[in-house]
Formats: sequence, C-alpha cells, structure tokens
Amino acid sequence: MAASAIGRRSGLGRKTLTVLEGESLFNDATALVALRVALAATAGSITVLEAGRELVVAAVGGVAVGLAVGWLLNVVRQRVHDSLTDTALSLVAPFAAFLPAEELHASGVVAVVVAGLLVAHRAPLYQDPRARLVGTSTWSMIQFLLEGAVFALIGLQLRHILGDLDASAGELVLSVAVVLAVVILVRPLWVFGTTYLLRLNPSPEGGTPGWRPLAVVSWAGLRGVVSLAAALALPLDMPRRGLLLGLTVAVILGTLGVQGFTLPAVIRKLGIRPPDPRLDDLQVANALESAVNGALDRLGDLVADERTPEPIIDRLRRGAELRTWIAWERLGDAEAGEPPTAMYRRLRREMILAERQELVRLRDAGQLDDELLRRVQQELDLEDALLDTDEEADRPEDAMAQLVPERLRLCDHLRSATDPEPPDVQGCEECLALGWEWVHLRQCTTCGHVGCCDSSRGHHARVHYESDHHPVMRSVEPGESWRWCFVDNQLG
Repeated sequence: MAASAIGRRSGLGRKTLTVLEGESLFNDATALVALRVALAATAGSITVLEAGRELVVAAVGGVAVGLAVGWLLNVVRQRVHDSLTDTALSLVAPFAAFLPAEELHASGVVAVVVAGLLVAHRAPLYQDPRARLVGTSTWSMIQFLLEGAVFALIGLQLRHILGDLDASAGELVLSVAVVLAVVILVRPLWVFGTTYLLRLNPSPEGGTPGWRPLAVVSWAGLRGVVSLAAALALPLDMPRRGLLLGLTVAVILGTLGVQGFTLPAVIRKLGIRPPDPRLDDLQVANALESAVNGALDRLGDLVADERTPEPIIDRLRRGAELRTWIAWERLGDAEAGEPPTAMYRRLRREMILAERQELVRLRDAGQLDDELLRRVQQELDLEDALLDTDEEADRPEDAMAQLVPERLRLCDHLRSATDPEPPDVQGCEECLALGWEWVHLRQCTTCGHVGCCDSSRGHHARVHYESDHHPVMRSVEPGESWRWCFVDNQLG
C-alpha cells in the first residue's frame, strides 16, 4: 500500500505498480504460510520433509479453494441485480474463501487472494453496473478506514512492545542492523535472480522487464501491519518473543523510513519515465473508437430486426459518437479555444443547477414529496458526477503531466520532425483507391503521405511507416495538433 502510493505520486509506470501490488498480495499470503510451518518446525513436531509437504499443501490447497469460491461467486453474481445484495456479497466473499480453506488445513489468505483476483477479473462482465457504482463507493470507504486503522494499530502496540523488550541495548542494535540488512538485501537477490531464471526459458510473448524497473521493485520492499500481526500471533511462551516483536517493529519503521523516503529519489535517479498522459489519451481514444464502432454495428443489427423510429436511432448514434469526440478532443490544441464538449459540460452543469433549485422550490412549496425529490436528485447527481469525471480527465494540469520532464517528453525523431503543408486530398489515399471507409486521417511528416489511423480498416498510416520507415506522423483532424513516433512509441 505504501510503496504503491509513493510510486504512483513519483510517476512510476503502471506495469511496475501492478507488479508491486500483485506480488504484495501473494508475498503476504506465502509469508504467513511459511511462518505457520516454521512455528511447527521450531516446536519439533514435524520434520523438514513434513514441513515442505505442509507448505505445498497449504499453498496448493489455498489456490484450489480460491478458484472454487471465486467461480461460485461469479456464478452467483451473474444472477444478482440488486446493488445492496451485490455489495453484501462482496463483503462476505473474503470469509467465504478463508474459512473453508482453513478447515481443510490450506492457506485461507492464499484462497482469499485467488478468489479476489478471479472475481475482480470477471467483474466488468458479471457485475451489475449499478451495483458496481455502489460497491466502488462502499469499498473506497472501507479501504480508507482499514488503512488508517492498521497504522494506528502499529502506533498503539509500539509502547507495549518496547516495554517488553528482553535484550540489552548492544544486542538490540546489533540484531536490528543484521535483520534490517538481510531484509533489504535479500529482496533484490530474489527479484533479479528469479527474473534471470525466467530469461533462461523465455516465453513466446517476450517482454521481460529491464534492470531499472527491477531495481525499483527491489527497493520497494516496505513492510507494514501484516508483519506486525504475524509477530503478535507468536505463542506467548515463544523464547525471546519480546526481542522478535521489537525486531519486527524495527523492520517496519526501517523499511518505511529508509526505503519509503528514498524511493522517489531512486525512481528519479534511475530515470524511470512516468506515464505520459497524452499517450494515455491516445490509447483511450483508440479504444473508445473501437468500442463505439462495435456499438454502432450492434445498433444496426437491432434496427434491422425491429421497427425503430429514426429520431431514436439518431439520438443513440449521436450519444455514442459524443464519447469518441470527447476522447479525441483531449489530444487537441489547448490554445485553440474551448472544445465543444467542454462547452457542453459547462452549460449542462448550469442547467442541472437550475433544475436542482426548481426541485427544492417545489419541495418547499409542498408540491413535491421529499422522497420523490431524492429520486430525481439521484438521477441529476449521477449525470453531474459523469460530467465531473470527464472534466478531471481533460485538465491540462494533470499531476502526472507535471512529472514528465520536458527533455523526456520528446524523442529525437519528434524533436527534429517538421510539419508539411496541409494535405490537399479528400481522404486516405489507399482507402480511396480500394473503396474503403476510414475513421481518422494521419499525415507523414517526412513525405506528406496521408493514410488512415489504426482504428480504420486499412491501418494505412502504419503500413506506410512499415514500408518506408518514416518515423513520425501527425493528425490532420480538425482541432488536433499531436504527432506520433512509430519508432519510439511516443506522443508529441
């Protein structure tokens, strides 16, 4: 949690953040399983072979239970369309995975992690949209409360732990130094070592990470409340239990203090490039273009099967196309004036405010029941929240944009590229010859060739690059002033 928050503010890439968040879940799970086996081994009740077998059974059994519970939850969720019931199901889900796994002497934590990943992966398809809105708000509040509570727990326990220390000052300092050094040094050995082993047998897709992201992951091994909870679960008659608790707190404060405070500097020193928000906008625009095209194709099929009034068809088509206009406008020139969709949001927000004032006036005059007011108010709030979401994405002072140094924003091809004269053509040259339709037009900055975008059928702008190796193209759509380097995959 702490490493992800620091990395996100420091401009760490999304893939690296995903690795950090994903591995932390399984790290906690496997660590608790290993601790349980280690405690049994120190008690002398099991042999090394039995300890290894128990570790495998706990891990494999946890995965099996998690997959079964996750599958069952997905089946149930497809049949639940009430938002409160769905949210209650999400609250019960962790216990539904944890308790059966523990009864089978498997890892309940591993089961919860696996079930959660499976349910979350299928949520976009299986979860009711209204339930997703309610669930997101509910879990945001729960997450906030739990995050605050776990750090408060560390602070509340610290005084008692320090009071129960059963070690001299010299022994304590030496133990803290050794344990903290081992904790910090073992992680890069593991991260780089396992990555090296994976490279010995590379996957067909490739894509192994470079050493810089691996170095950041190695330095982001912060410890927190899970370590303290595990230490507090040690038997009360455990030899040197007070020292073990003190070492755990030292590791937590040491990693949070040393690695946490220096992680932003490490990211900057390694030259880790933050995600470019303009590249995000381009990816979103292309994805929405493809999604809307699929929606319009589906609309055509529905219209062919039933008699639909033309005004309804036009309204549906305009609503779908509006989403793509918003996405492509984000790539436009910020100095060209207020974009049409931004103007729409501003005017619509004023209209919603007038509607609210009129509804309140009718309620105060006794002409509208308060319960009916809340029903209408919810519809207005949802629309207003959607307007706010679009506006947040359009803000030029996006925090991530401020993290991208100017010298890193443009590659050599983009810096040296010059825009040719505006093309005097009617559309994509190849599409015109083939009789195809296109979505957006792109112009090569080297020779002036005009081709269609990647959302079009022919991808002729990219085909031109692959054949002639001209690196940079620009958008020639009205209101758009961005360029794209095919070589470095960079927006400019």
